[in-house]
Amino acid sequence: MTEVNKMDASNFASNSIDVDLVKASPSKVAVLLNAGVPQQFKDSTKLKFLVEIDGKQKDFFPNKVSVKNLIAAWGAETQRWIGQAVFLAVLPNNGRDSVIATPYIRPQPQFQQPAQQPVLQGQQATFTQQVSGTMPGQ
Repeated sequence: MTEVNKMDASNFASNSIDVDLVKASPSKVAVLLNAGVPQQFKDSTKLKFLVEIDGKQKDFFPNKVSVKNLIAAWGAETQRWIGQAVFLAVLPNNGRDSVIATPYIRPQPQFQQPAQQPVLQGQQATFTQQVSGTMPGQ
């Protein structure tokens, strides 16, 4: 009788940001949690950052385009990058899809003018603006 080994394959899933993860991400925004460390590969050395995206911590290896984008925004010293948010996009790069990082600019709240209320007086309509608060001296 042959023995069957059971194994949870999720332990072997990538812990890195990749094209599929970015495509599936609802936010596409990651926060850099460290200043990065160099990691040696067979023929190159890449920067490896720990990031948080959609509530999960992942490794992020920015490509040259991404590194240039982040240096332009925050300077070359990666200690200044800690806590910064990056927007991740999947774009063609050198003939294949790549994850490109750019600094994330948080949307500013939009303030709206109070609605003007028409006040009818006979045949003529005039507009008044509602204002709250007190007048000086009251």
